[in-house]
Amino acid sequence: MSVINFDYLQPIRKMQIIEEIFKEVPDTDIANSFWLKSSSAELWFKKSNTFAISNAITSIVGYVIGLGDRHPSNLLIDRDTGKVVHIDFGDCFERAMTRQLLPEVVPFRLTRMIVRAFGAAGYDGLYRSSFINMSNILRANSRVLVMVLAVFVHEPLSAPDDAGTSINSSETPSDTTNLIDNSNGDSRENDENMKRVVSSEEMRKKVMQKLTGNDFGEKKMSVENQATLLIQMATDTYNLSKMYSGWCPFW
Repeated sequence: MSVINFDYLQPIRKMQIIEEIFKEVPDTDIANSFWLKSSSAELWFKKSNTFAISNAITSIVGYVIGLGDRHPSNLLIDRDTGKVVHIDFGDCFERAMTRQLLPEVVPFRLTRMIVRAFGAAGYDGLYRSSFINMSNILRANSRVLVMVLAVFVHEPLSAPDDAGTSINSSETPSDTTNLIDNSNGDSRENDENMKRVVSSEEMRKKVMQKLTGNDFGEKKMSVENQATLLIQMATDTYNLSKMYSGWCPFW
């Protein structure tokens, strides 16, 4: 079966294929690399803990900003320390989740290879506690965070020629009249800009909902319940089967 045919299968059929891959392919690649690259058990334990903590931090932060396209090539792992660094932030603010073809349905990457490298407790150990602690920090500073993210959401959406449309006091009345007439002639472009501004407002509202625990309904969720639900969504095999093949849900 080709990759193209796999992507267009129904999720339930793709899930059956992924489950068969799980049986045949081990999930110890990252865990084994940590062990083989460690000179002692103490260093291996520290590296595994660092890997779990850094994954927890990047998971909740990535969820808040709607970071998608988290295939293995966009996650860099330091083999000496276990720290995780994300690259390629082109699909922020849920762009990958709202695309028409094969939208992403998981909040962050938490596949079996990653979970196995956390240690014996998996995601229920240091990963979960670090996830909750980081979520508490983000909630406590939600207003400041939204203000910072507003710059990234709104700034790229502003028209590049906005600075040239300002009316200076030194302009003559005729220049001002011409400028107003030109702006009226570009009503279609102005309408598009207004739509983009509205979308940025909606995105800031969505970020605030995630930070306050209102992202899954009107009832506010506790940090613990929100963490449980997000981890369940990220590790659900059926959700993973909805991802496109290049995301490598089986890895």
